[in-house]
Amino acid sequence: MGRKDTDSYSEDEESISHNEQCDKKLCKKYEKKPWIDTDCKFFFGRDGRDGKNGEDGKKGKDGRDGKRGKTGKTGKDGAVGKDGAPGKDGTDGKDGLDGKDGKDGLDGKDGITVYANFYGLQPLNQIPVVTPGSPVEFPNNGPTTNNITRLTTGTFNVDLSGNYLISFNLTVVEAAEVVLVLNGVELPETVVARSTGETQLSGNFIINIPQSNSVLSLNNASNTPFNLSSNSNTGSTKPLSLQLNILKL
Repeated sequence: MGRKDTDSYSEDEESISHNEQCDKKLCKKYEKKPWIDTDCKFFFGRDGRDGKNGEDGKKGKDGRDGKRGKTGKTGKDGAVGKDGAPGKDGTDGKDGLDGKDGKDGLDGKDGITVYANFYGLQPLNQIPVVTPGSPVEFPNNGPTTNNITRLTTGTFNVDLSGNYLISFNLTVVEAAEVVLVLNGVELPETVVARSTGETQLSGNFIINIPQSNSVLSLNNASNTPFNLSSNSNTGSTKPLSLQLNILKL
């Protein structure tokens, strides 16, 4: 504690008597000190100024770890990262088991099973001149089924009704007009004609034969004024063919 002159203290300040705090020798020793009065009384002075801070003490040992705190809330999802590079293709897997057979499909329509080919060779067959309204002769049989048969050299029996593909060709040396005839009736949609020249006449038609055992022929048209002469090999060093084909569709 600091000390001050006695004049700075008031009478009511605490004092310590000579009998309680010191003896005569002590009073004599300190009689001239400012904090002792003439009656050898000691006075407490006011607090002195704070002293300088002492040096820091040595660091103590680390304390024990505290208890583990509660788990914090889950943070927000981070942003989606960039796509990585494509991986390498894996190896091919083994073939799977064969599947069951599917159901049988519908039966297809029958192909052409009824057909006939009749032909002639000129001048080898010496086919006669055909007058208006008469059939052209095809004296030779080609591949033929038994549903189409020959009646004469120029007329043929078709024993099944249905739709038929009829085709023909022949070479003549004058104006000509030919037509298919079914059961004695010319079919106007099958007329083929030529006014001059020596080119080949040909036709290709689909007709309906409504009744069985019908008679079919290729005729020189009944209203033409010309005879039809196919007895020629004009334009060829070999015999020319005349063809009549009948196919059931």
